Amino acid sequence: MIEEIVIEENETKHLFIVHDTSEAKEYFIRLSGRNASVHIDELFLSDAKSNIVVMHEAPNTKSEVFTRGIVQKNTTSYATIRIPKSMHGCDTFVSQKFLLLNDSAEVKAIPSLEIETDQVKAGHAASVAPLNDDKLFYLKSRGLPEKEARALLVEQFLSVPQDFKHLVEKLV
Repeated sequence: MIEEIVIEENETKHLFIVHDTSEAKEYFIRLSGRNASVHIDELFLSDAKSNIVVMHEAPNTKSEVFTRGIVQKNTTSYATIRIPKSMHGCDTFVSQKFLLLNDSAEVKAIPSLEIETDQVKAGHAASVAPLNDDKLFYLKSRGLPEKEARALLVEQFLSVPQDFKHLVEKLV
């Protein structure tokens, strides 16, 4: 099921999406009025599939998608921004960052910009990396047990809100 969110003229929405189960989630966000804006903060705490589509249906709209997550098995994250013809003055950015917790973990991070006009500001970035062995070694050399050191590095990477820290402890 796709969740549709419509953002009207001069309206700003901040969405916080948490994947703490393996359930696939899909979102279609429509920026339907001038000066509409959306800031999406997406957090993967489980192996899941996500598809976010943001449609700029009016000029001078803004969208930001910031995805970060930890991967133990297999995760897929799509973030698509669509700016059709004559939607000048739009501003968008997509960032996807994932941390692999083991050697068999895989992630597909797919930021996509579909821009059919000019006079827009758009950018995207994606990174996938394993847990940093040097940082882990450093924390262990300071007396932290490995499990606590790994949890600390994951919390730092995710910038986890207090309400979700207990989930990180179970995963690490």
